[in-house]
Amino acid sequence: MKPRLATFAVFAINGAMMGTWVAHIPWLQDHLGISKSTLGLCLLCIAAGALVSMPVTGYILDGRSSASVTRAATLIFCLMLPLPLLATSPITLAGILFVFGASGGAMDVSMNAHGVAVERELGSPIMSSLHGGWSVGGFLSAGVVAIAAAAGVDPRLESLLVGVSLWVAALSITRRLGSASTHSEAGTGFALPSRAVLLIGGLCFLAMMTEGAIGDWSGIYLRHDAGASAAAAATAFTGFSLGMGRRAPRR
Repeated sequence: MKPRLATFAVFAINGAMMGTWVAHIPWLQDHLGISKSTLGLCLLCIAAGALVSMPVTGYILDGRSSASVTRAATLIFCLMLPLPLLATSPITLAGILFVFGASGGAMDVSMNAHGVAVERELGSPIMSSLHGGWSVGGFLSAGVVAIAAAAGVDPRLESLLVGVSLWVAALSITRRLGSASTHSEAGTGFALPSRAVLLIGGLCFLAMMTEGAIGDWSGIYLRHDAGASAAAAATAFTGFSLGMGRRAPRR
């Protein structure tokens, strides 16, 4: 497996993690018996965790190989998948989701940094196709949740099996990320963003807000407002991922 394909697979694993998680959100709300406002506050903890871990991961990447950081972050994040569904109260759910978001944010930053490094080494633009890999992972995993829900499989068991499978796959895949890296020999530490970076960050904020709203709440809408079955509600993210995947150009 070449570094480009391995990096594509890492993006797919991240997408599969998110696709599995968001497809189970309606079940989790019913299981805990919490309101939409309480659930929203819990989901906000994912963003809070990512907000903490992302700049820290960027600092680590400045002095370490992006392949090694991506490997570590991926293996840790895969272990997080079953944990939110084991929460017994909104407080424990909020704490788990903070850690979930922190580990996911670390993987997100490191895999994108490694994608940039592989792109530079290849000399051709591949980032859009890597993000297409994320959509493929989300599409397939949310579809698996829908099938499992239709078959009556307990979501906690399904998420455990998927998490273990992704971890085993990641253990092999992340060994093949190659030697390309974005780290510098002399670390520069934290730095304030430039105006251009702030503008790009603002656009990313808007895009992520839209993506988060669709991912977190589309299943809730189908399940509780439209009266769809658990299996049908799980397919909400598959449609979104399919649209994202078709949008990415093939190179």
